[in-house]
Amino acid sequence: MHNFSDAGISDELVNKLTDSYGQTIVDSLEININNVYKVYKSLNMMGVKKVDDLLLGRADLFLMDYEDFLNILEKKGIDNIADLLNEDLNNVNDIFFSDED
Repeated sequence: MHNFSDAGISDELVNKLTDSYGQTIVDSLEININNVYKVYKSLNMMGVKKVDDLLLGRADLFLMDYEDFLNILEKKGIDNIADLLNEDLNNVNDIFFSDED
């Protein structure tokens, strides 16, 4: 079992999440911390520079089942995900939340 600090998520970021989304979403993130940990770490390892901002803007990405996260990456065949997200975090919508193949 991981916790927020294991994933590199600071107390300050948790407070911002609580302010933005409310305690219920933070509780959901905490309940699903192993999944959150995997997605957060994967994005960091891919070279995404603003993972904290991405978490603040799209907490639902981190609640996505990790296998679904990986399947989307494989299905989309996106090799430059870090470049796309570093260019504009709004690209997350096209990558992970678009119905297009």
